[in-house]
Amino acid sequence: GLALFQGPVYCAHACPVGAAQEWIGRLGVLAGWQRTPPSSLRDRFRAAKYVLLVLVVATPLMPDAAIALAWDPLAAAFASRPPRLGLGVAGVVAVASLVWLRPWCRFLCPVGAFLNLFNPVARRLARPPTRAYGDCDLGVRGPEDVDCLQCNRCVRGTLVLEPTRTPRARIAFLAVMIGLLLAVAW
Repeated sequence: GLALFQGPVYCAHACPVGAAQEWIGRLGVLAGWQRTPPSSLRDRFRAAKYVLLVLVVATPLMPDAAIALAWDPLAAAFASRPPRLGLGVAGVVAVASLVWLRPWCRFLCPVGAFLNLFNPVARRLARPPTRAYGDCDLGVRGPEDVDCLQCNRCVRGTLVLEPTRTPRARIAFLAVMIGLLLAVAW
């Protein structure tokens, strides 16, 4: 129901994979690695998440659904015995998050693809705030773009800012974040 009125608000505010990518992306900003994906890459891979959505929808027709979904990092994160493929994909997404903001969400997430399908309906039923699409750090181009996560960063300014911390504060922040990541991985 919420998706019908708000679109993919879960993706922007509650998804643990999206949150992990945001935190890792902040490390990339501090290290100076964060970049905007080239538009050619963005345009080529934008449809991939919709292809994955079709595959996920077809999963019940497959003989072994667990194997069919073994690549999903969200499923791997909450599995008692995470599949190696899912952990591998999560690792690749984590490394890519150092360079690009939310690569899983942008290019591969089938949950986001499903929720994005409700964006046109949500735009008509709700009154979204005025957005500055040119400021979208996820590459959304305008109101007709179904890939908007409804994060509202384009309304209140971009979240990924150039760091203004001193070098000592950057090192301390990196040390704490690496410690947290190692603790979670342990």
